[in-house]
Amino acid sequence: MNLNTIALNNIIILNNLDLKKYHVDVKDKVYLEVLENKDDVDNFENIVELKNLEYSIYFSFHQLLQMPMRELIEDYTRKDILNMMDNGINNIYRLYGKEVFSDENVRVYNIMEEIDEIIFECKMKLKQNYCKFKILDVFEYLLTGFKVYHDTSYKVLSLYNGINSSDSDDNLTDDNVDVDNDEPKPYPFKDLEEDDNNDDNEDDNDDDNDDNDDDNDNDDKNNSNDDEVVENDAKRQKLE
Repeated sequence: MNLNTIALNNIIILNNLDLKKYHVDVKDKVYLEVLENKDDVDNFENIVELKNLEYSIYFSFHQLLQMPMRELIEDYTRKDILNMMDNGINNIYRLYGKEVFSDENVRVYNIMEEIDEIIFECKMKLKQNYCKFKILDVFEYLLTGFKVYHDTSYKVLSLYNGINSSDSDDNLTDDNVDVDNDEPKPYPFKDLEEDDNNDDNEDDNDDDNDDNDDDNDNDDKNNSNDDEVVENDAKRQKLE
């Protein structure tokens, strides 16, 4: 399991602990779990000794203090986390009472006092730089959204273009192909060349037709000139 998840679960247990009905126990020196009280809490007969919680307490609080906000920001704010840790420390003091200050628990007491001071300093920094942390947290929240969008886009893209999925066409072998490789392949631009040739022929025909039209116009002009010469000769003869 992820260490950040273990630490967060331990703090949640300490924060939500109902001292009238439950107490805490430790498993594998790290995992905290809730157990129901069978006898009077003051007897300490069914409650694990505080020194057995030493490593779990130290690990859980310090791990959570170093955890990136991007892993918490969807469910908790900085203020929520600090209040949860503060309540967790107070519940340990309330659960064990005077046993916390005994000689055999001096090291655990020092650890808890150090954690309490760190939590107090973090609360003061949050109060003094609220706007700064608010902007940073909003930016972290946007980054988590971009990450989710990126991952989702990658999955959707892989479904459509075969990046991460097997396609039936990719499994084809040479034996499954029906096309004979020895047959010559048709020239892919043959139809285009034929169209170009047809266009060229049409252009040549149009040019010929234009030349013929020009010749006919010249013949008509020559004929009209000949007719004018004949008419002028006839008029001259009449005058003579």
